[in-house]
Amino acid sequence: MTTEYEGAWTMLDSERGQQLLREAEEAGTSQYSAFSHLFRKQVGTSYCGYCSTAFVVSATNILGERVFEADLVAREDLKPVVDPEVAKTSGMVLAKTAQMIKVLGGKAKVIHYESDDPDQLREDTKSVVIGRDQAMIVNFWCRSVGLTHVPYGHLSPCVAYHAPSDQLLVLDTYMTTHSAWYPLSVMAKGLNTLDSDSGKNRGYVIAQRA
Repeated sequence: MTTEYEGAWTMLDSERGQQLLREAEEAGTSQYSAFSHLFRKQVGTSYCGYCSTAFVVSATNILGERVFEADLVAREDLKPVVDPEVAKTSGMVLAKTAQMIKVLGGKAKVIHYESDDPDQLREDTKSVVIGRDQAMIVNFWCRSVGLTHVPYGHLSPCVAYHAPSDQLLVLDTYMTTHSAWYPLSVMAKGLNTLDSDSGKNRGYVIAQRA
């Protein structure tokens, strides 16, 4: 059973979603063809942070090899940053993904989004997806982007931008949700939400090799 959606989203595996992907690839604003083979759905119910971090660490080759969610969960050097037992039920806040990336030897920039205006999101997304040396994780409140039956925050990689429709592509890590295109105006509202666990707004992380 898949999660219900409402709003102006487009599933990647739909005809329209594939058209948007082809156009983004042709325009040079997509990392999908380069990185999609590294994507896996999360295994732990609340391990979207681990799963998304494994994707961006692999995509940017921070460790010189591919890593998986389970590899990060098992690493002793990451346990002072995130306790897997706590994350199993409570997930993790945006800044923890950045801290893990830094412990693993990469660079990570955290943006806590504090506006419904998508301008900064647009510019940062474009600057990431035109290349192969950076990767991006978005952290949003699910109900704000149309995941109406998911009353939680969520973390997933963003890998493409479609300029004519002003949408970004999220490879959704959760087991029952679809990878989808979201209008930036919608995603900005999902980012501009308070995470009660951190006391800060959600947003995104941009990762790269040090």
